[in-house]
Amino acid sequence: MNALKLLTTDHRRHEELLRPENIQKNYSELRDELIRHVHIEEEIFYPRLFEIPDLKDAVALALEEHTICMQLLQELDDDQLTETAKVAKLKVLTELLLSHEAKEENDLFPQIKELASLEYLNEVGTQMLIQKKGTDPEEVLYPLPEEEKFYTKVRTTPLS
Repeated sequence: MNALKLLTTDHRRHEELLRPENIQKNYSELRDELIRHVHIEEEIFYPRLFEIPDLKDAVALALEEHTICMQLLQELDDDQLTETAKVAKLKVLTELLLSHEAKEENDLFPQIKELASLEYLNEVGTQMLIQKKGTDPEEVLYPLPEEEKFYTKVRTTPLS
């Protein structure tokens, strides 16, 4: 499976789940799908891209957007959240995700296509698909504090 095709397929699914008529009734599915998607990007896809100087800024921005997405998902897990607050957070989440995914598809993916071979994209895509299937959304959204991940290092390392 090609990495870019996998991510684009995920994006189309997210667009469907983020439609106003779907988001409330399918929130649980959307939540878990987003967590898995963020996880495979941060564990497999972005670490490789961060090594390419021309892509460092785009990766750093994407990781910050992921941070906001995951914070919103954690806040939406709060049973004490009012309906008004939930609707507002879902709207912010929707806008963030649609913008984030458009930037990936319109800016980042074309650059990757120029820099990466089809063989490489297929290898990465296969790894991502395997990782995605084995991902427990709860473990990703609420990680153990001692786990240091790639994205933690990127978020605390100044860009040059």
